[in-house]
Amino acid sequence: MTPLRRCQANPLMRADQALWLRWDRLGIAVRCAYRPAWPQAVQLYLDAGQALVVAGLVSEAHMLRCSLRLLLQAARDEALPRSWRLACYAFTRRPVQQLQELSCWPHSEGDLALLLAGLEADLTLLCSPACAKALKRSHPGAQDAG
Repeated sequence: MTPLRRCQANPLMRADQALWLRWDRLGIAVRCAYRPAWPQAVQLYLDAGQALVVAGLVSEAHMLRCSLRLLLQAARDEALPRSWRLACYAFTRRPVQQLQELSCWPHSEGDLALLLAGLEADLTLLCSPACAKALKRSHPGAQDAG
């Protein structure tokens, strides 16, 4: 029986523990590309993080930073399939946009510009110029940053 199933089967397991466990397990699945043909796992991971925020178990800014960090690690991991890395890059759009809306980017707008420039360089290595251009346009602030 998996740890998540044990949580669901155990009436003594608190709901907040199950939420943390779900977010953690989905994060591992995303980072390791357990199912590279199923990029919806990334969406499930982001949704699980949002459930933690709604439950009041973590601040939204902290959850977004952790999610963004994990997605960037996966997107930059050369050992993972290219399609998975591109999917992780595409999903970074959501935490970046939400961090901008919260006005709590770690240090300054310059950091966002630096991050977007780094992602642009990564994209050039990952896919064709047309693909990279389309993904860059989908990012909030991409035009302002570079």
